[in-house]
Amino acid sequence: MTINNKIRFGYHGFLNSRPLIAPLLTGRIDHNLELICDTPARLADMLKEGEIDMGIIPSIEYARGNGSYLLIPNISISSEGDVDTVLLVGMKRFEDIDVVAVDSGSRTSVVLLRIIFRDRLGREPEMISMEPDLEKMMDRADAALIIGDNAFKVDRSRFNIYDLSTEWYDLTARPFVHAVLAVRHGVGLRNEPELLWKAKEIGSSMIDEIAVEGGERLGITPDICRDYLRNKIIYDLGKKELDSLRFFYSISKGYSLIEEDVEIRFLT
Repeated sequence: MTINNKIRFGYHGFLNSRPLIAPLLTGRIDHNLELICDTPARLADMLKEGEIDMGIIPSIEYARGNGSYLLIPNISISSEGDVDTVLLVGMKRFEDIDVVAVDSGSRTSVVLLRIIFRDRLGREPEMISMEPDLEKMMDRADAALIIGDNAFKVDRSRFNIYDLSTEWYDLTARPFVHAVLAVRHGVGLRNEPELLWKAKEIGSSMIDEIAVEGGERLGITPDICRDYLRNKIIYDLGKKELDSLRFFYSISKGYSLIEEDVEIRFLT
């Protein structure tokens, strides 16, 4: 914790996080959090290194935390079927892809992609980590893994598009948990979990406002943002999401994509 005793809370700037954090950013809720924005991958590293106390991190990074984290109950960024913002984009058919450029800010989606390739084709393509510039990625690879807000900018008439959340659902009949809210063991929380649950509740009532701001920022219509936030993203971490998360960890372990079995533990 910082010297001024503020809990350092890390969040990413993608549209899908806004209903969770907009009330904190706009002053709808009084709080004493130190808010830190970065990419999902960087937030995971910051939590590991103790640079933040809690944060929205890629779900695979909880598994890699070696028991160092607890989850805040009933908060996630999940989807069931199409999500539109975790995309494999390319000119070739899925089975002909040999090299994929992956967004360097992604962790969970890379593991998900590896699972899907192994399940469908029994092999993985070569993967190159790059900054999320689609044109540069396509210069070096057969396909690109594009996540988050950058996916809204993809010209879908030019490419074959594979939505990885849909691929997961087709494979497992389960939702997919993209990100979780984790806190490091030993951090002395006070009312922060209740505050974040309240932010989630208030944020759900701010969708129209968030959609207008998001549309202006991303250069898309508010209707696209509204549909995405209301119909594509799940913010709960209920029974179905937990079942899928455990299954994801089990498959990842089976494919040696993580080293150990994972026990999901919650802050109580």
